[in-house]
Amino acid sequence: MKASPFRKIICGLLCFFFMIFFLIVFIKKEETPSDTMSICTDELMYPHIQNMTKYYQMAIDQQALFEITVIPSSGAEKEAVCKKLRTELMSGKGKDIYLLTDQATQGSSGSGEVFLPDVNKTLYSGVWADLTDYISQDEVFRDCFQPVMAAGKAGGKQYVLPLTFDFNGIKLDGRCGRYEELVELDDLDPYTFLLNPASWLGGTIDYEKEKCRITKEEIQEFLTHVTEKIRRNPASYQDTSVISMYFEATMESDTSAFSCTYYAVPSITKKICAKIQSYGAIGRSCRQKEKAYQFLRLFWLEDFANGTGIAFQAEGTMSFCSNAIYMIGGIPVQMSQWEAWFTNSLSRRGQQKNAVLMENAANFKKAAKTVSMAEFKNTLDRIEGEIQELFLDENGYQIRADWPDLESRVEKAASILYDNIYYMALE
Repeated sequence: MKASPFRKIICGLLCFFFMIFFLIVFIKKEETPSDTMSICTDELMYPHIQNMTKYYQMAIDQQALFEITVIPSSGAEKEAVCKKLRTELMSGKGKDIYLLTDQATQGSSGSGEVFLPDVNKTLYSGVWADLTDYISQDEVFRDCFQPVMAAGKAGGKQYVLPLTFDFNGIKLDGRCGRYEELVELDDLDPYTFLLNPASWLGGTIDYEKEKCRITKEEIQEFLTHVTEKIRRNPASYQDTSVISMYFEATMESDTSAFSCTYYAVPSITKKICAKIQSYGAIGRSCRQKEKAYQFLRLFWLEDFANGTGIAFQAEGTMSFCSNAIYMIGGIPVQMSQWEAWFTNSLSRRGQQKNAVLMENAANFKKAAKTVSMAEFKNTLDRIEGEIQELFLDENGYQIRADWPDLESRVEKAASILYDNIYYMALE
């Protein structure tokens, strides 16, 4: 039985309207961003992000939803997860928000696969969203220490937001005025330079111009001077040992009992270069950049930065992320909170908030303000083992500067360090 012309017309119109309907639904789905924001983080940061998402939902947006992917700290699973996340990020299909600590995601010597071997290079790869417009209107950002924040910039645009940092320094007991100007490398414990070469090689790569700021000959000359100094006087140089200023402010020793003077330590470029310890960024494919930025900036708030915890008042008072800043690692980027962060760190370990501790906190801030630049850790921070092996004794405990083939060991060390700098600059 043949269908009537009228029935054909009706069927045709119905098919047409169904097609229009499904097309509208499809377009609507594509244009409307999901309410869920995806976050990539690591095991060290994960518990604090859980608390911060709860705060965000209670204080800012009750409808906000989060999906968190955690990078394992070690094992075979970490390698697979890192490769997958890195591929997604580089292809423009990454997560909305990245909140990462240096130790857990960039790794250290012997840690195997890492998510981002060199964050400095990613600034020029187009994987991050440009946050310049957001920070330009944000008063909280203006309180952040700008020499450190500049580490997340490329071509005048802000792509990555440092949260905490660290820098090398020395601590001298008493109100010491030994150094009128900045400390020089020759003033310091020479053993430091062989045990931790990254401590004096900060700022030796110009990532924007893809150039080295140092030559192999300069590195070799410096190492020759260092080993000669140790050979002439192998005694300990305890009073000029280079320390992490973050660990200095979070260690167990009683800093409230005696006055201390701190000096920041320069690199071979004569600049005081800090290293980023934790940071946040937004993926370029994120459809809710405004909300993502509002979430990231919570990690700059005063009460988070000084360790007291972010308070939320509803039916009573709740506190989020108390002491989280100390567990994440590093010094907060908020300059106004440095002294409070320093004193709260030590007082929570039982030290008295007395005049001496407050004076030491002020000295700590004075040293921190001399930092002139910052960068994310790179391969140089993960190859100290290769350099140490060239100079440690047969038992692997003491540095030797009297090896019969010391000159060739120095030359090999210089080659290892320069080659890493060269390939990072050019790859």
